[in-house]
Amino acid sequence: YLSKEGRKSILMHELRHGKWAEVRERAWLAIEEWGPGAKLSKRNETFMSDLANRIIPGAKMAERSYVVYLNKLRGDVFDSVVEKWLRDGRGFGPNATKTITEKDLTDLATYINAATGRGNLGQFEGAATALSRLWFSPRHLISRFQVIGQLMNPHTSNLVRMEMAKDLSVYVGTGIALLSLAEMSGLADVELDPRSSDFGRMKIGNTRIDFWGGYQQIAR
Repeated sequence: YLSKEGRKSILMHELRHGKWAEVRERAWLAIEEWGPGAKLSKRNETFMSDLANRIIPGAKMAERSYVVYLNKLRGDVFDSVVEKWLRDGRGFGPNATKTITEKDLTDLATYINAATGRGNLGQFEGAATALSRLWFSPRHLISRFQVIGQLMNPHTSNLVRMEMAKDLSVYVGTGIALLSLAEMSGLADVELDPRSSDFGRMKIGNTRIDFWGGYQQIAR
């Protein structure tokens, strides 16, 4: 029997040393760390300080679970897309009929990082820790704009742009379906007019619910 901590350690070991670990690292897929010994630049912005771990029961376990979950999610999505490309007849190296390039991999990692809230601060990346003390989660804030920018950027890998378009179509379609069901059921008032400031929100009494997670602009 393995404890929860032991299972999480195995997951992290697989992410760092498993089948696609070297490819993920080369593509700069974000694998975050946690705990007192972790580099601040590698920590999740929600847990930049150890103060909560010292004074709030369970905070340390919450941080570990949250970070391991995000790491596993990023790793699984990256691996599944690469393996799908391979099943479609693509491969690595000059001998492949249709090559998976380094740009395909880095653009894929950039997309996954941003879509899971870890944007790239560019020339300010080295100041990420300081910026986190001035604004809450600057990487998360910039990631919402970077997903849109990467999708619209003609220099983004075509393979990755196709993946992004499919993901966002499913995401927006599912969101609109849920809003429509809420309206038809009478559970909430729903605004589906994209010209309205309340577009994409459910209204129950005086409470507005926005489940787009910062992607309302894409849905609009």
